[in-house]
Amino acid sequence: MIRTFDAATYFLLDGDGVRLQDFCGPFSDEYYIEGWIELNIGTIRLLGREQCDLVDQLWAYLIDGTTQLLRGHSRWETYFPDQPLRLALQLEGAKKLVFTVGEEQSTVKFSAFRNAVSLGGIQFFERMNELLPKSSDVWSGYIEKSSSLVSENAR
Repeated sequence: MIRTFDAATYFLLDGDGVRLQDFCGPFSDEYYIEGWIELNIGTIRLLGREQCDLVDQLWAYLIDGTTQLLRGHSRWETYFPDQPLRLALQLEGAKKLVFTVGEEQSTVKFSAFRNAVSLGGIQFFERMNELLPKSSDVWSGYIEKSSSLVSENAR
């Protein structure tokens, strides 16, 4: 099966990006973890370095919002953790998702978005468990939430 999505996480350190799997720690401030998510569905980039923010909280927001859509809500909206940039998810029928960041909108397949958020979230929070084990209760909760989002055909 060909994956139609990609999710990668970067930490911002001294102005440079360090990939999640390459970062060995420690964090300069474990309560203010800056970075970004590169989230692509097919050829459509939904998130990138331009949306650098508190990356652990941004992953949590994406997982929480996707969970709300799967629970029957047609729309979920919030703002980025550390800037006044709107983030919204809206279902159009059962198969399409309108993803909004600020004023920019993209429409993608909901199943691909769901799998990208699920698998990317699992990867991120499992690594955070290794990097910052004292917060393992939070990370483990999001690993469980992320795991519940993945569809069978993405495993």
